Order: sequence, then structure tokens, then C-alpha cells
Amino acid sequence: MFKFERTQSIFEIGKVKVGRQPGIAYSFIGSIFYEGHRIVQDKSSGLFNRREAERLILVQEEMSEKTGIPYILQ
Repeated sequence: MFKFERTQSIFEIGKVKVGRQPGIAYSFIGSIFYEGHRIVQDKSSGLFNRREAERLILVQEEMSEKTGIPYILQ
């Protein structure tokens, strides 16, 4: 398995740890508001599909509960 040669820093944001060697899950970070994502309707005005965004956030919460891995939404 790939491993970074340098020592990796681990930061704690609230109760969520971020930063690690590959294969060690502390948290996962989802991003849905980037240019090109299907929910973004107009990047200039910040218009997005709110209903679909809420659905995606609920899916992330569900996956966190199933796996026990905390999440951060970017």
C-alpha cells in the first residue's frame, strides 16, 4: 500500500480528525458546490438545486452513520 514518506499532520476540527496516511479513515469530506457539479445552475449568482443539495447531504449523513466515519461538508 502507498504510504507518504513524510510524517502526516492530523488536525482535529470539533470532533473530526483530518489528515492521515492512506488506508486510515478519520473522516471524509464531501464537496457539492464546485463548478461543474450537476446541482450548480449558475456559478456567477450562486444558484443551485436546493432539493438535490439537501438529498446529497442526507446521503452523506447516512453513509457516515453506516460506516461510523465522521464527515465534513465543504
